[in-house]
Amino acid sequence: MGKVATVPDEAPYMTAKQWGFIRNLCVEREMDAMQYHSLTVRQASGAIEHLLTLPKVRSSFPHAKDGVHVEYEDVDIVRGGKETVMRIGYIVGAGEHRIPRGRYALRNSDDPNDLTFYRVWVGTRGGWAVKLLVGPNEFPVERRERAVELLGAIATDPPNSSAAYGFAIGRCGICGLRLTNQVSREMGMGPVCRSRVHW
Repeated sequence: MGKVATVPDEAPYMTAKQWGFIRNLCVEREMDAMQYHSLTVRQASGAIEHLLTLPKVRSSFPHAKDGVHVEYEDVDIVRGGKETVMRIGYIVGAGEHRIPRGRYALRNSDDPNDLTFYRVWVGTRGGWAVKLLVGPNEFPVERRERAVELLGAIATDPPNSSAAYGFAIGRCGICGLRLTNQVSREMGMGPVCRSRVHW
């Protein structure tokens, strides 16, 4: 019989990011995430590796009667002197405008400084999610009804919500990279992303 690895009691518990990722993986595989609730960082890494080997049963938020779904657009770009095609995912059906994957700010009141930040994730196979950003951490919005409600608020004016994030944080509202020139900081988005995204 082989040796059983033991983890000391003082080992750190998994990070919020690991726990959020495990929950999403479990949703896609229709498994109970609570069985992984008290793992250490090391155990969580092993659980994630194992879950990734299991087949998906459904996307994080499957298509539903509300009509919210993902569409893709191929954009020609030049990278490193070579022309290539980049596929950009958009969430459609949550409101008047489609929403590209990226980061957005929503106002909580009339106070211009009272903002809440979200990341809209779009997968390569039709999955999508909305995540609340708190400092360096991301927390998935797990109820579909609430996620669709937030998407509806973003969809009223996606460029403005994205720019509000970029202006407040100093990072591009689409790709999240640091904005290094004044024009980009004022617009809340870098020039490359401005050329790629079609609202």
